[in-house]
Amino acid sequence: MNVQTSGNHLIAVIFLFIASTFGLILGLVKTETKFFFNAIDDGVAATIDGAEIQKVDYERAVSLFERGSREKASRSDKEMILDRLIDEELLFQYAIDRDLLRRDMNVRRTILQAVIGGFEAGDLSSGQYHSEYAVIRLDDYLGQLRETADISLDTNR
Repeated sequence: MNVQTSGNHLIAVIFLFIASTFGLILGLVKTETKFFFNAIDDGVAATIDGAEIQKVDYERAVSLFERGSREKASRSDKEMILDRLIDEELLFQYAIDRDLLRRDMNVRRTILQAVIGGFEAGDLSSGQYHSEYAVIRLDDYLGQLRETADISLDTNR
């Protein structure tokens, strides 16, 4: 009976070892080869230091790539696109960490032009574009921002 118990124990240990090894291999395969496809299924293509790259942004980048190449993006193309989006986010975080949005006038100017362009693009998409209308909408929004902002002026100017 002692020999049979030892044999059963050994079989159980071997089975546990094989199952664990198989599970570990499957886990590694899933993480290495399916990483971005699984993340995309959740609505988030990647998370970089807490910032998310949304699935819709990733799909838009893939679509633009396919439109430019006139072929379906391969798996390696999709990995390259996701890597570029991650690199872009890392550079953006670098700019924020070093306060380049405030200190570098070229960066600041570019950001402001993009924000103002976003107001005008919104008017274009609604079919109500007129340059005065865009300025009024931007001015209205700036007025709302001023009402909620804490603004202190130097009285010695």
